[in-house]
Amino acid sequence: MLITSVTPDNVRAPALSVAGVQPATPEAALAALDHVAAELRRARDARAAFPDVYAVITQKVIERLHDDSGYFHAPEFISMLVGVFTSRYLQTLDWSLRGLPQDSSGWDLAYRLAAENSLPATAHATLGISAHINYDLALGIHEVVVRLGASRDESRLKLFKHDHDAVNALLAASFPESARTLGGTHGCPLVNLLPNAMVQRLSPHLLKVLTSWRNDVWRNMLALLGATSAAERAAITGRMDDRAAAVGARIAWQSTASAGPVRLLSHSVRRWHTAAAPLPPSPKHLAPIPWVAGRWQAAGVLPVAGVTRPPPRPAGHRPIPSIVQ
Repeated sequence: MLITSVTPDNVRAPALSVAGVQPATPEAALAALDHVAAELRRARDARAAFPDVYAVITQKVIERLHDDSGYFHAPEFISMLVGVFTSRYLQTLDWSLRGLPQDSSGWDLAYRLAAENSLPATAHATLGISAHINYDLALGIHEVVVRLGASRDESRLKLFKHDHDAVNALLAASFPESARTLGGTHGCPLVNLLPNAMVQRLSPHLLKVLTSWRNDVWRNMLALLGATSAAERAAITGRMDDRAAAVGARIAWQSTASAGPVRLLSHSVRRWHTAAAPLPPSPKHLAPIPWVAGRWQAAGVLPVAGVTRPPPRPAGHRPIPSIVQ
């Protein structure tokens, strides 16, 4: 396991426990996500945004599994993966709820920023999606392929790859409902400022990004299947962790830089419909991002939200040592 983070200083504790929860079916996975999202929303916890969006995507997968269309060529693969993949998320959430260290830099950053709760819900959801895809997914697929005895079965791997790619269209189909959830349920000002037509226009660009991530996931999974030593596997998961950290840091920086202007614009829009209200805090008063466990050292401080922008990292540089068990 990669030990890459420290316990957050301000962990919140809603009345929720997911320790040991490992849904065995897609339906059980969806029920777990709905329960988690509801409890976190009740606690007004920023960690609720990701499972709410995750549940939308999971529902799309379940619908295709049961519509008798043959959409998935290896339904046993997708069914098992939904359970394994959701179990991995619940494991990271359990660590976060109990104030324990994460084993992934992407999740460490996502939960640290959720504890700060100074970003729009869309940012929190995106940070979770990035960590879950860029780090967790290759591990989940690898586990399922091994459990199904298909590690060296090229014909079955081809079917699994088809179904992996088929999920991309379901991600695209989930965008409108996910946006409504983030805007309506979570009151995300960023989403609420965008007309539906703009969300539709942005969808192909969002899908292109997610497809790129998921293409890398499959390559990483094949590399894990071909690894012949613990050191080789550690190198692969280390690269995955680096990727998740870099993408998460970019999302966090961009989200923080835009948070102030979005809040000001959202406030102005509300004033057209309501009585005058106090202005939101100035961007300079927003809390700085707590970068992951010393991974990013200050190269310069931008005059937006107190964010220290991460410096460029040399190719192959890995500042955080890995401890592989």
